[in-house]
Amino acid sequence: MAFDPQVHVVDESLRQQAQVVLDQLQAHGISVNPTSRFARYAKALAGPAWDTSPVIGPEDPDIDVARWGVQEIQAMRFILEYPPPENHRSVWLALLREACKDDAVLDPLDPRIARGRNAQHHLFCGGVAIKANVFSGFCEPDLRVTFEGQAWGIACKRLKSPLQFRDQLTGARDQIVGQQIPGVIAVDLTEALNPGNEHLLTPPADDVIATKTIAAVQGFIANHDIESWLSTTWVRGLVCIYWQRLQVAADKMGINTTSLFVPCCWRHETRRAEFGRFQEAWSRGFPTTAESPVTPSLHTMLDARAAFTPQRLANRHLRTSGTQR
Repeated sequence: MAFDPQVHVVDESLRQQAQVVLDQLQAHGISVNPTSRFARYAKALAGPAWDTSPVIGPEDPDIDVARWGVQEIQAMRFILEYPPPENHRSVWLALLREACKDDAVLDPLDPRIARGRNAQHHLFCGGVAIKANVFSGFCEPDLRVTFEGQAWGIACKRLKSPLQFRDQLTGARDQIVGQQIPGVIAVDLTEALNPGNEHLLTPPADDVIATKTIAAVQGFIANHDIESWLSTTWVRGLVCIYWQRLQVAADKMGINTTSLFVPCCWRHETRRAEFGRFQEAWSRGFPTTAESPVTPSLHTMLDARAAFTPQRLANRHLRTSGTQR
């Protein structure tokens, strides 16, 4: 696996998206501080260097800013393209203001909670629900959707470090249980799995990208005892979201938005099938290449037992009898 230290842009797509994001935020009455991360991203992606070259090299002082901006600008563009119905607009705007707060441009260097990026993940999940036509509100656990005529809750978590995984998942579990409705945890694993913000240099083949991404997420999940953490009748599964930075050719780069669905009810056939249908409905809401040419999407259901190591499965069978309720 190789990594490219440069940032490439073709047909000005990233430059244009950065400016569109700033313009749309202003149209919603949200002023973007010139020192904020979105202003810094736009400046890096549309700076004077682009007049002579489509490449920001490793020697450029804005290289790290530009690399972070590739993902965040595209995520915010998607959010702005899918606002909620008017009766939910005030909550959406409040979250949008929170998302634009001055988190550090280079997040791994900042030990503070990144409230702006957390709100952006919340809004991104909301955009997916709106596009998939299942959205019903920004409310507890974090997001409410209507699936097969029933209210479901989505707890939105963004993992900044692997050390936070247990606390984030158990907190999300408690949010869902508190609502007494079926729920799913949508967790962004990007920063935990790629803290150095490296761009994957790979042939432009979906199967290559899929293999590497699935292996990374599945390996991470298998090393944690999520089966015991999420032992409840209410949590149906995880949606693990991973923004893989790609450098697929000398003149093309972008983001592969991957969602991997991990059922937590793998021994309950009815609920597992229900979660599979939820995957189909939810996946319709993710970004497509038609909306953002440098942001393809991949959605995969992991095998029902892929979240657990063989030893944990054996231990689970030894200490448990019957089926999940």
